[in-house]
Amino acid sequence: MSAKRVLARRFFQLLVKRSFVSAERLLRKIEEFAHSDWDVGYITALKGMLHSARTGEDRDLLLRRIVNEGGSLEALEDEFRLHSLREVRDEFDRGYFAAWADFLEILSKLKQ
Repeated sequence: MSAKRVLARRFFQLLVKRSFVSAERLLRKIEEFAHSDWDVGYITALKGMLHSARTGEDRDLLLRRIVNEGGSLEALEDEFRLHSLREVRDEFDRGYFAAWADFLEILSKLKQ
């Protein structure tokens, strides 16, 4: 597993634990790996997740809905994973959706 992926997994765990300061510190390390549009899309999603979790703003309901309601995490993960693999999407979008799919995968494992 790549260092970038290990850091991202740790970021997701910190996010779920609501350890925002540690998550933000780790996000800065992850940003050092941003060398492509895919990476920038992935990191943009991570920043949005952190912002949503930290502020709890009503406009950012997806993250809170996923964490609070549970729902079908696997179905959401599959949907985001499909978006991350579609060739009609640009690299930024693929990275963005991949981050969400990775987060949902971790969240699903943590909830088990």
